[in-house]
Amino acid sequence: MSELEVVPESEILDETKKSIERESEEARVKKMVDEIKAANEEYQKLDKALREKRLEVEKLQSDAYTALQRATAMNEKFNMNVNAQLMRERDKLKDEVEKLRVQFEKSFKAKSAK
Repeated sequence: MSELEVVPESEILDETKKSIERESEEARVKKMVDEIKAANEEYQKLDKALREKRLEVEKLQSDAYTALQRATAMNEKFNMNVNAQLMRERDKLKDEVEKLRVQFEKSFKAKSAK
């Protein structure tokens, strides 16, 4: 039978320490990788939410612009109708004033002739 090699205790302790340090380092690296993955997933989730919100804002801006255009067109139409009505009323008043003036002149001439 062959003899087992005698390994000094200090070597065994050194190897054990190195093994523990390697495992500890591997655990830290694994933990760091997991944290990076979690942070990346959170970033992806927030980035997706941001893109969705940006699309919502763009849609709202588009809707608001469309509503503004509609309101502007309706306001212009309203103004045109009001102006047309005012012009008709002005013309009626001009006619009434002219009739009153003619009537006044006739009345004045009639009084003057007496």
